[in-house]
Amino acid sequence: MGSFFRSFLLPGITLVICSLFLWAAPAAAELTFSFEVSGKYEDNVTGVARDNPNIGADTRHGGGVTVGGVHLKGGLDDIISGGTGTAAQAAKQGDFSTTLYTDIGMYRDLSDKTSLLLLLSVDHTAYNKFTDLDFTIGTAIVGLGHRFSEGFSGRIEASAALRDFKIAGADSTVYGLTASLKERVGEAVWFREAATIEQSKADNSINDYTGTDLSIRAGYVFSGRSSLSAGYSYLLRDFKNSPVGVQTSVQAASLDWSMDLSDRWSILAGYDHEWIKVKTDIDSGTADNNIYSAAVRYDF
Repeated sequence: MGSFFRSFLLPGITLVICSLFLWAAPAAAELTFSFEVSGKYEDNVTGVARDNPNIGADTRHGGGVTVGGVHLKGGLDDIISGGTGTAAQAAKQGDFSTTLYTDIGMYRDLSDKTSLLLLLSVDHTAYNKFTDLDFTIGTAIVGLGHRFSEGFSGRIEASAALRDFKIAGADSTVYGLTASLKERVGEAVWFREAATIEQSKADNSINDYTGTDLSIRAGYVFSGRSSLSAGYSYLLRDFKNSPVGVQTSVQAASLDWSMDLSDRWSILAGYDHEWIKVKTDIDSGTADNNIYSAAVRYDF
């Protein structure tokens, strides 16, 4: 998958980016570009859904795309036997990670109330100690947005992603479909609800999974330059081809703050708490994870 990523995905992204500029110029479509550098500290790295799209998802144009798989740090027993009770506290291992993210997109009005979204993104995350959990993801999204009224809008997105992992057999192609609604109450308050279904096909079929992701989020704009949002999500992944029938679920509560330093630059900070559960045909286990993050972002 790594060679495929370099040989086909990256040239394809370049081609589509050029097409976006050529298409957008005469039609006066709106082009967007963003780049983000973020650092995170997790106090209990398990490797379960480490690419959880609901962690920091509110800061990105694409709204997050579920594209991950399962890899338990230290193996299945690491969370099954050490996820609860006194043993869990002793087994906890924290780590820092750094993420580089960039996307380029285009919004094109199809009518007064309907718009087309094309978005390409590349996401690379590297851990300090647990380097076998590093990953790179390239994602393409096509979406349709519709404004039902002044403060009520919706969007449907289809996505395809290529994922490159260090773990043998974990590289995969992931297809997803997302529906979301957003409501604005006055100028300061907004709410958003989203549901995603996905199918992941990995190099090794035991890593194939079907997934469901449900999320809700509310935000408040303090001024033209500062905002705060909070959310809750539930992410379920079913690895039906696993010899022991692995099923993972991650509930997450999050709080994110952002402030614009200028028209282009902004800083972000967030806290997330994950409730993780791994279930198999023979056993199950739970774990908690606290995630502290900070980021610098450039938007064009």
